[in-house]
Amino acid sequence: MSVTAMDIYKLLPKTNCAKCGEASCMAFATKLSEKETDLELCTQLAANEMEALENLLAPAVREVIIGKGDKSTIIGGDEVLYRYELTYYNPTSLVIDVNDEMDEAEFDERVKTIENTEFERTGELLTLDAIALRNKSGDADKFAAAA
Repeated sequence: MSVTAMDIYKLLPKTNCAKCGEASCMAFATKLSEKETDLELCTQLAANEMEALENLLAPAVREVIIGKGDKSTIIGGDEVLYRYELTYYNPTSLVIDVNDEMDEAEFDERVKTIENTEFERTGELLTLDAIALRNKSGDADKFAAAA
């Protein structure tokens, strides 16, 4: 269920101060419901009101960042649980796992295969987005060496 401007407006201070750049709190609520502005622009909110609005505006599926820097990928962050309700904004990442108990030759071969894997699905060329390293051995040093 999507959040309406009236749902948001009920939690705003209703001062119409225009510090957010909008003429009224209702206009600000409308922009928030359409994801055209940021909640932080409302400087009149108390901490508990801010938290209530953040929870109200949070996506149904929380965003998760996997990896670091330019190699990172984002999954989740979607407003709906099913694609037919709206759309998915961050597509699911394709990930294959390796574990730290593999011998070096097998590990290297698996990583090379993963890096070179690509396939076509519905006219789109897909590649694997990440490699998940599992600590199967339970040994921190062995896990760190594999990473």
